Amino acid sequence: MWPREGSPCYAADSCPFQWQRQPGRYRVGHQHFKQPESLALQVSVLNAVTAAAGRTVSFVSFTVPQYQRDESYFAPLAELAADPDTELNFALVPYHPADQAPGTTDDQVQLIDAALAASPGGSRAWGICTECGMGRVERAEIPGLLNLHREIVAGG
Repeated sequence: MWPREGSPCYAADSCPFQWQRQPGRYRVGHQHFKQPESLALQVSVLNAVTAAAGRTVSFVSFTVPQYQRDESYFAPLAELAADPDTELNFALVPYHPADQAPGTTDDQVQLIDAALAASPGGSRAWGICTECGMGRVERAEIPGLLNLHREIVAGG
């Protein structure tokens, strides 16, 4: 049965529903109940899924908290074993850009590029996204998020 107990996916399998089991304890919205300490678990899960899938995984999105600019957070990407044809997307589009320190996104881009260059698949193109999509934002916020996508892709 997938996920197997002890596998990287096992603990993550039940996490999305913790807020339902413990009402009032978790804030639902644009905040994870626990921010990831690094990309290690996400890389481990993708590597396990890739190995088990028997085909190329089409795409994946990686969670990147908007404040995160530590090299150690991105370093696990050097262990990424996904097929070079797997589309990688990183959550670099902040929901609250005014709360993000200047230069953070540029640092994140450089750290992602450096870590991917050290991976078995080497450097590759990758995309950007918001952390949790745009389904939870107010209609009026969508144009701003789309503009941020354009600005980040354009390099500033």
